Amino acid sequence: MLTADIYACENLVNCYLREVGFGDFEGDDLNLPLSETILVRVLRRTGLGDVRLTELPRRENGKSVTALELADLISQKIQGIEGLRHGRHSDWRENLESSISVTEKILAERESIGAEFAIENLIASEQSLTLGHRFHPSPKSRIGFSAEDLERYSPEFKTRFRLHYFSVRPEDAFMVGEPSALARWQSRLGEFLETERMVVPVHPWQARSALGSSKLRSAIDEGLVEDHGVCGPEFSPTASVRTLYQPEWDLFIKTSLDVRITNCYRPNLQTEMTAVAVMNETLRENSVESSTFEILRERLCLDLPARLDIRFGAIFREGVGVGPLLAASLFGDREFSEARLRALTVDPVDWFRRYCALLIPPVLRAFWDDGLMLEPHLQNVLIESNPEGPAKIFVRDLDNAKLVRGSRLERTQSQMNREMIFDQETGWRRLTYCLFVNNIAEAISSFSSVASERELWSIVGEIVQQPNVPAAASHRLLSDENFWAKKNFFTRLVREDDLKAPFAP
Repeated sequence: MLTADIYACENLVNCYLREVGFGDFEGDDLNLPLSETILVRVLRRTGLGDVRLTELPRRENGKSVTALELADLISQKIQGIEGLRHGRHSDWRENLESSISVTEKILAERESIGAEFAIENLIASEQSLTLGHRFHPSPKSRIGFSAEDLERYSPEFKTRFRLHYFSVRPEDAFMVGEPSALARWQSRLGEFLETERMVVPVHPWQARSALGSSKLRSAIDEGLVEDHGVCGPEFSPTASVRTLYQPEWDLFIKTSLDVRITNCYRPNLQTEMTAVAVMNETLRENSVESSTFEILRERLCLDLPARLDIRFGAIFREGVGVGPLLAASLFGDREFSEARLRALTVDPVDWFRRYCALLIPPVLRAFWDDGLMLEPHLQNVLIESNPEGPAKIFVRDLDNAKLVRGSRLERTQSQMNREMIFDQETGWRRLTYCLFVNNIAEAISSFSSVASERELWSIVGEIVQQPNVPAAASHRLLSDENFWAKKNFFTRLVREDDLKAPFAP
């Protein structure tokens, strides 16, 4: 049986090969030239360097290497190459230790229910990720959650819970977005809460943490904030942990959560929410949406007044019903994904062709024709299917969508801040990483058990040359020697801002 430590080593080896690239394959063995040679037995590897392990790496004396030991050796190697000086190693180890611990608990939960539960609907799909991002050093890190919190609030434990609600006078609230979205929110609140004040939904963990502080207690005592407690309908946590879904309301709420998930703490800052509102308005002018491709809108953002310095920001995202499935549940979860793909009742190659044809052309047109850089990685793409296969794609997360400097959509707005604008080359690298390396390559890796990688990549090649793909995109993709991949290990090691993360060819 594979363990959390083996999975963690697999991620670290994948990060190392992608970001550093030094290693010698001898058949099924990989020799990593770290401060000492580490021997890795590889089950299989893909054309883009995705390796699978079935045992821990070994030292030359045959002794096994744990994930924490391997992380030490790799970080030393990267420091030697990059000339880095930093004092954050204990902080980095904390993330990895948390990720391994959480993975152990998830694997135990999977074993206790006898099998990986089905993903017959959206919520089951969002809550099915056993392993998470396979090219990230600490994909399941949840620093801040206790063991009880983990089972209460993490999606992998198939949980759901009610939210905690606070309110302020309307004139004091932070609100950006569409008045119609605010009216819908107030109408929903009327089902269980009577107040004339502006109500902000808060993750119960965040509320509990904030109520332990003097800032919030004082605001409540002074009447600036009213505490309505935990009430209303139950929400289900999705793959991102902090984004919660209420299917009857057909509503996602991205809550603020001061838990360090993967890399960083997750509050919604008011500057970020303002940018979301501007991006939502900008998308009125996009030219790529159709009956088979939709960008999910985030039409409302609410928070307490900034002067209180209490991090309760909430972003409201429109829903999709319960039919679509999360792409990461089908492609990004190693053997768990592959088992789900084997259950498809249609031809897998045709399924893959339909998926690529729905996703790739509009994403490339958005970039080249509109100047809109979406981030269609595995956790941002939802797939709606019919008996023949994929029928519609939804792309989400306006928080990380950007505009290309000087493009058509960028010229329509005067409220853009610097973080919302990328130059074309930076945007292209990030877009193609999300689309081809994080998404399509992972799909090919998962499908490679039923079809050859060459056949699947040739399908991608055919699609990027179709007439509905901008000629500039086709030319760039077919003439470039490399895809580009974000350096997730390096970025975490030095705690670089994600938007400034370096890329490796």
